[in-house]
Amino acid sequence: MVRSIPRSGWWSRIGAMVLALSWASLALAQGETLQDLLDLSPKGRGGAKPKFVTTLSPAPGKALDSLKPGDEVTLTVAVTLPAGYYIYGTDGKFDGRTKIDLKENGLEPIDADWVPDRKPKIVFEPLLQVEVSKFYDRASWKRRYRVADGADPDKVRVTGELSGQYCSEGENDVGQCVPIIPAHEFEVALTPVNGAASDAAASAPSFDYAERPHKGKTRPAILRFKLTPSDAKPGEKVTLSITAKLDKGW
Repeated sequence: MVRSIPRSGWWSRIGAMVLALSWASLALAQGETLQDLLDLSPKGRGGAKPKFVTTLSPAPGKALDSLKPGDEVTLTVAVTLPAGYYIYGTDGKFDGRTKIDLKENGLEPIDADWVPDRKPKIVFEPLLQVEVSKFYDRASWKRRYRVADGADPDKVRVTGELSGQYCSEGENDVGQCVPIIPAHEFEVALTPVNGAASDAAASAPSFDYAERPHKGKTRPAILRFKLTPSDAKPGEKVTLSITAKLDKGW
């Protein structure tokens, strides 16, 4: 099936790409996220957004070039929330909890479940008739692995996505919840991490953003914008990639 797109639609898309390229270096200097620059959601730049950082690192003091099968590595997924917001834990059966789905290459799990870096606030939600766990302001989850037999540490990878929602309590305990749609996707390889990385990870600039732009009354595609490398320093070259994933039937 061939679908025509009005010429004005193409020019708007080209304009968005040119604007992204023109402002990418400025975003790095000012600490803005790519999501801030290319926010295509109805809420626009005014909406409160979380920042995600994911790392896969060897045990403290272990050099990457010395890793071998059987050595332990740790996957960390961290999020910094807008002021006044909380995110649910990964435990329990509550449908709105945080869910992190993973696909590992070259790794064998040690931990069966995610381990948070601190204790959450446990509350009973009368409307849901269920006990839930909440992390305020920030959250960080870890899971340990072993490098699998025969695996090349240089080719070890973890891909995944985080879904759920983050919420504010508001006045008189009446707040709002914002679903994480589309889910936050990530792909990480082994990288060294210093002692302060786990604390600073969630506050690092994020340049990986996906959004469903509107097309009339439908939203048939997910546009993904990503700057690589994610740890680029001022003055270094970065690459902006823009990919589109169409829904079935388009």
